[in-house]
Amino acid sequence: MTIVRKLEVFSGVTTCVIGLAMAGYFLRIDLETARRLDLDYSEIVLGLIGALLFFITPAVLIGIGSYVHAFRRRSEGRLMVIIASLFLTFTFVQIFFTTGYQSVGVIQARFVLTIAAIATLIISLIVSDRN
Repeated sequence: MTIVRKLEVFSGVTTCVIGLAMAGYFLRIDLETARRLDLDYSEIVLGLIGALLFFITPAVLIGIGSYVHAFRRRSEGRLMVIIASLFLTFTFVQIFFTTGYQSVGVIQARFVLTIAAIATLIISLIVSDRN
């Protein structure tokens, strides 16, 4: 196993952890807001669906894809990394330019997740499919 393959897996797992941490952070904020405003907790379901769609699924796809590509040496892993990275990059750009006010912490967190996904994608493209 080469150092580049290990770096790909490390980068994929790091991206996965960042995405899961961001999803947990946003769900905690939603729960606190619902508790403070005495809102119905059915609003939390929408936050859970959003976290699942925009953070958890792409982050897990990148983590699994980097593992499959580096250790199992299958090209499907690279495809998973490409699709998830492009999705995260597109949603970052779209949300950055179309939404109104967002706190600096939210923008920075999404930026870090996007940069980690792009780094994993670049490393995945550098790794050759041969032994």
